Formats: sequence, structure tokens, C-alpha cells
Amino acid sequence: MPLDFRYHLASLTAVFVALIIGILLGVAMTETPNLDKQIQELQVEFKRAQTAQEIDDRTDRFTDRILPLLVKNRMFGRNVVLVQNAVTFPNGEMAAVREAFTQAGATITAEVTLKPSLLLASPEQIGRIYLRIQRTLPENAGAGDLMRLLATDLGNDFFNAASALQKEKFIAVRGDTTAPISTVVLLGGAIDDSAMAAKKIDVPFLQACAARKLRLAAVERLNTVQTVIPLYSKAAPITVDNIDRAAGRAALIFALSANLSGNYGYKRGADDVLPDIDE
Repeated sequence: MPLDFRYHLASLTAVFVALIIGILLGVAMTETPNLDKQIQELQVEFKRAQTAQEIDDRTDRFTDRILPLLVKNRMFGRNVVLVQNAVTFPNGEMAAVREAFTQAGATITAEVTLKPSLLLASPEQIGRIYLRIQRTLPENAGAGDLMRLLATDLGNDFFNAASALQKEKFIAVRGDTTAPISTVVLLGGAIDDSAMAAKKIDVPFLQACAARKLRLAAVERLNTVQTVIPLYSKAAPITVDNIDRAAGRAALIFALSANLSGNYGYKRGADDVLPDIDE
């Protein structure tokens, strides 16, 4: 399981404080005025940071335990497809998202994993896919066109695009992509400053799903290197920037179940932590 971002932060803080204290002790021989006071202030700040982290940890444990009660049956009878961009969203985070939808009474008809090879799709591979599904090959077709094919085909199997993409090892599928669906959730983010995967793969997919009037959401983890929520929000009516937290999963379920729109989470630019709900 990936190490929580706050544990990284706590470790860095501890190292930083230890380094500063070491430096201050190292210059003690010069009889710097107020040295003891400076050390004491640093120790107080460090203890305060530790206390804040402990409070956050307890808050997370509380929300994890109460989440099943909050979301129970809110999405009963809805069929959902989860689409994971494996370039940016780790497998270890999938189980919690899956469980949240199950607790909400939804049926996950399929989980589609977008593989890194999509970003390297060659003209020959793309041509073979269009040939298999008997569709006209667009000029200068790329990975974005493949994602539009997938979005058009989810839940109906007009031309079996998912199967063609699997044969080229661009995606992996768990479940039935041909079963009728009402909701699609993209799990993505960014692993570097370029946000290349989001621009080339995620956004075209979201735009094509939006054109179908599906209930649609795009999410990322709290500790992504760079947030891509501003990109996602241009195509998806619902975004969540902390899906690795119980609060983020609750926000996603609430917004989808009540047919709301908005950007939810902890990061700057979010509308709120949770959407307003009547009950």
C-alpha cells in the first residue's frame, strides 16, 4: 500500500527540525544569544505538527468507519464503469473506490484499465484497430481517437472497440463492457509536471462520455505531483481531488447519486469538501 503523503511530510519535517537543531547546537560554541530559546521554539513547533498529524489520522479513521453509513444505498440500481488510467492511478487505490460503490448499492459492470502503451500507440496499431471494428480511420489518428472509440462503445458494444483495444494490449477489462450503464468514473491524475497522460488520454475520453450524456466524474488522489482537476473540470461535471480519502469517496457518491455538479476535495479551487445534500 503506498505510503500516505502526510507520513512523507512528517518524516521530512522531522529531518528538517533535527537538521536545524544540529546546526544550532553546532554554533553553540560561539555563544549565540537566545540559542536555547530558539531550540525550544523549534521543539514546540515540531510537537504541534505531530499533534496535528495525529488528529488528521484519527479523523481519517473516523470517516473510514462512518462512510458505509453515509453512502448506504445512495446508488442502488445504478450500473457503473470504473476507468483507471494505470499511468497515473495506482492499483492499490482501486479497492477502496470499488468498495465505496458497492456500499452505495451500485453495480460495477466493468473496470477498464488504460495501459501505458496507449501513449505509444503506433499508426500501424491504430490502423489495425479501426480495421477490426470496420470504422473509417481519421487522418492523423492518435491515442485520443482510441479513447473516443472506447467511450462511444461502453455499455452498448456497437463495434466492439474494447475487444479491439484489448487485442493490441492497450487496455485490460474486468467485467462486461457491453452491459448497459448510467455512470462512468475516470480515475487519473498526473505523475509529472507535464500532465501528458491526462491531456492525451483522459480528456478525450471524458469529452466523448459527456457527449453521450452519461453521469460522469473524474477523480485523482490527494498527493498527485500535479493536479489535473482544472483539465478534468472542463469535460466532466463532477471532479474529486482526494479520492484516496473517505471524504473524497463520500463526495463522489453524494454528487453522483443526487445528480449534482461541482469540484470537491481539499485542494485549492475545490468548491467544497462535500456537496450540499438534503438528507
